[in-house]
Amino acid sequence: MILVLFHNRAIEEHLPSAARPNVLLHPIAQADSLGELQRRRIGVVLCEWGDATPPAAVLSRRFPGTFVATLAPVFSHSIAAASRAKGYAEHFFFPLPDNFFQELDQDPPPPPPGDPLAQGARLLRLLANSRDYADVCRYAAELMQDRLAGVGWSLHLLDKDQRWSTRFISSPSWQVDANRLRFCLKQVELGNPSSSGLPGALPEEDLKCIPLVRGGLLAGALCCRQQDGASGTLEDLAAFLEPAFHHIDVLLEKERLSFTDTLTSLYNAQYLRQFLINEIRRCARYHKQVSILFIDIDWFKQVNDNHGHVAGSDTLVEISRRFSSMVRDSDVVVRYGGDEFVIVVTETAPAGAEAIAERVRSSIEAHVFGRPEGRNICLTVSIGVAGYPDHGSSVEELIRKADSAMYQAKSLQKNNVNVANQAN
Repeated sequence: MILVLFHNRAIEEHLPSAARPNVLLHPIAQADSLGELQRRRIGVVLCEWGDATPPAAVLSRRFPGTFVATLAPVFSHSIAAASRAKGYAEHFFFPLPDNFFQELDQDPPPPPPGDPLAQGARLLRLLANSRDYADVCRYAAELMQDRLAGVGWSLHLLDKDQRWSTRFISSPSWQVDANRLRFCLKQVELGNPSSSGLPGALPEEDLKCIPLVRGGLLAGALCCRQQDGASGTLEDLAAFLEPAFHHIDVLLEKERLSFTDTLTSLYNAQYLRQFLINEIRRCARYHKQVSILFIDIDWFKQVNDNHGHVAGSDTLVEISRRFSSMVRDSDVVVRYGGDEFVIVVTETAPAGAEAIAERVRSSIEAHVFGRPEGRNICLTVSIGVAGYPDHGSSVEELIRKADSAMYQAKSLQKNNVNVANQAN
């Protein structure tokens, strides 16, 4: 059911052990498995991402009619964009869903001939690793292009603030009065998807909007003219998109949990590493600077000893919120572990980061923690500062130098800010 094509076998260790027997591994030069793919109802080629990854057209020619995608050990927006730029349909990353290979190996009943929606439905539901709902909608519309040929229709999504996005997907023949469309979408919000548009509209101007639901809530709508007779096809598309949306929600939630500290809801060390990799690459390309503040709470053990571990946890949450309130939206606050935190200040040289660190230090010193509970805890922090490119060109080097600078600050007198030097 699935052919996985890698440049090398290094990534195989990331696969679930139960899936390995079902996976064929071939170098590109030896990947002559077209006959095998032709015996399958759905062929899938997953190509490991790297500098030598060929354009998707190369694999499409080798495996005609096959879904081609790229695969990487970790998720990266830049890699995903580069994959799409090379023409790949999707970009996957580990960890893959637990039942990824098992469900692909199921033998579904043959789809109706000439029905691209039925042929691709399982693929989209299982392989919709895109984090962009609009991308999934475009792909689904492409699967139905034969059935939608010559039909005027549009697909609209609600944004995170429950407002209709000004960007929507539509067919080339879709031309409709904006006021009638807004009226029809409003009717969808009110639970009346069969609205015929503005009162007094001519029969040929009647519109029908079909709601798209995600997690029991309205997520969007598909609109068409009543006279075009496309509502049945669009209802099929809506029924197809809803499980795909749910799949995206599950992936986003898994990603959020994997990158989030459960106590403080800040990002964790895993996210820090990935963010810094991308940020350093961006700075190198555009000749920018980025700095990090490595923060340790002084004498934090005394909080646990004197007030208990619940009070200690509450204090970590409170100090996390205070850190977050003192940075810009473009900066990132991370709980590195225990009572250690990292703040990434983007497009900022070490000198500027030192000034920010001093503001953070003085703010923590002036604040009384646990006041509503009557604990009245006073804290100080020691902060080490390092920046790219002054103190290093890799994530490991920056963290090591900022960490070393922080320990120097603690050894001096605590409640102090120290900038790394080249010798750290």
